[in-house]
Amino acid sequence: MTNHRYQTLQLGNKSYSASQPMVCVPLTETTSEGLAVELEAINAARADAIEWRADHFEDLKNKKAVARVLQMLKQHAPECLLLFTIRSAQEGGAERHLTDKETVEIISGAVHSGNTDMVDIEGRMSSEHVAFVRQITREHGVKLLISHHDFSKTPDTMEMNRWVEAAEKDEADIVKLAVMPNHKSDVLALLGALVEWNDRLNICTAAMSMGSEGLASRLVGHSFGSMMVFASGKKSSAPGQIPLEEARLVVDIVNKYS
Repeated sequence: MTNHRYQTLQLGNKSYSASQPMVCVPLTETTSEGLAVELEAINAARADAIEWRADHFEDLKNKKAVARVLQMLKQHAPECLLLFTIRSAQEGGAERHLTDKETVEIISGAVHSGNTDMVDIEGRMSSEHVAFVRQITREHGVKLLISHHDFSKTPDTMEMNRWVEAAEKDEADIVKLAVMPNHKSDVLALLGALVEWNDRLNICTAAMSMGSEGLASRLVGHSFGSMMVFASGKKSSAPGQIPLEEARLVVDIVNKYS
């Protein structure tokens, strides 16, 4: 039997890998008050990380407002890692009419705030933007996640290989892929690719098939090499996410018999 190696991500005194995945819950409320309420439900369960989907925040262009929310999230969930994300509308996010330059400036502010453990930047952005974010995250001890999303299909394996290889070349700490299956075979293709990426790449991978057909990838994806499990709190941020409590239970059951 082949023993697959899994890349490990060290954050503070904790380490995460596909064998010990990070369970992450997105926050999508539009106001600071709504985010505080949304966070209460997550604190009642066991999340390793919260992802602030700041593209939903109605005051996103206000740097001081963003900084206050980041501070509030850290204060109210000190045991949770904080992932800061601005998802573009073209990759499934809320439309905030931001240029890529403006998005990078807001990400930079989150890094400099001292209240962010990880930031997401979309792999579609220019190499200059990615390199800039890579530099400032490294300077501030923040982890970099490069993401790709396709809500219409599962790209062929060659295209997905290009995504993860580019992320490794750009020195990301994690590469994330969220794709839509049109057939059950698409889910199998993604899981098979996960195994192969973990065998040959030196980067942590987080990958999932979305929607009802892709549910299996969210339940057992970490057995194939995905080191993050995205679960829903008060609301889901992508089709197919399951509630936090159930996601944690499934991860624990799978790990118990693995």
